[in-house]
Amino acid sequence: MTARLSLGDSRTQISRHVHGTLNGRDVHRFVLRNAAGWIVEVSEYGATLLKVEVPNHEGRLENVCFGFSTLDEYTSDSMYAGRVVGRVANRIRRGTFQIGDETFQLPLNHGEHVLHGGEEGLHQACFRGEIIEEKDEQVLRLTYFSPSGESGFPGEVEIEVDYSWKSDGTLSLEMRGKPGRETPLNFTHHPYWNLSGSFEESIDAHNLQVVSSDFAVVDSELVPTGETASCRLTPMDFRYRRSIGHALPLLESGGYDHCLVLDRQADGLMQAAHLLEPESGRNMTIWTNQRGLQLYTTDSLPGYAGGAICLEPQAPPGALHFPELGSVMVTAGEVYVHKILYCFFDTPV
Repeated sequence: MTARLSLGDSRTQISRHVHGTLNGRDVHRFVLRNAAGWIVEVSEYGATLLKVEVPNHEGRLENVCFGFSTLDEYTSDSMYAGRVVGRVANRIRRGTFQIGDETFQLPLNHGEHVLHGGEEGLHQACFRGEIIEEKDEQVLRLTYFSPSGESGFPGEVEIEVDYSWKSDGTLSLEMRGKPGRETPLNFTHHPYWNLSGSFEESIDAHNLQVVSSDFAVVDSELVPTGETASCRLTPMDFRYRRSIGHALPLLESGGYDHCLVLDRQADGLMQAAHLLEPESGRNMTIWTNQRGLQLYTTDSLPGYAGGAICLEPQAPPGALHFPELGSVMVTAGEVYVHKILYCFFDTPV
């Protein structure tokens, strides 16, 4: 897997526009245009990534991040398209967990379990956006105060999400949470990618490589068991680049919804994945400071005939119940920090 991590510092311009109205409040979307003219759009609703326009090998700009046209479509969406997800991403068995001697029961939203923070998760929160001048660049900062008891989780949490868009095609996302008491935090980001530049196209031709030797085992309801297993010679084996179309038929379920445990050598940012669409020449690498990467695929998008792939950095699912996977508990006053870099570049075809 080869890709350079190059953080440019050329100035990006950010503009504010009305995305729609929700509960009598204007919800804004922000357009980030980097020095190369490439476009990213973000909404205050769910801190959602709406659009990413990057060039193919011929220099043609096209959107590679699935999104809807209107705010109303996002408020009724059950796909978590482009959203920041939390307080705890992925599935919580029976919606229950313990902190010390206290047992918490969350409202269920996914059969007998909780998915992506529940009905009142961050995906449906209205953040407040502001443009921050920082080190000769503009950064979009989105803030939200999650009250104690929201979706059943204990403790209030002050949340900040920063987006920045570099001239070299690096989209930086940093999510932070500061709780008022000990509580679990495990955010993720849920964009749907199709690097062909057309959501009428299948993702079968996309090539994927992930720095992972093990995956989190799940049961028939896709709830983690706390076990991990080797990826070697299984459909989860993306240690070497392989096409999605080649791997998908090996799955009994017909699609991915699995967490790959990253081969970490140290803390901090690491390149976790490399996605390539060979016809367009578009590449995307994902860098993260997390321990897991949820791989999700779909061959059905609203209004389109094609598919998309999600690559969601997060702590391995089940960590809330199985501490050996790594704790997701954050103490009062501690700042939880989750960083993701999406690095876009093209290669000759």
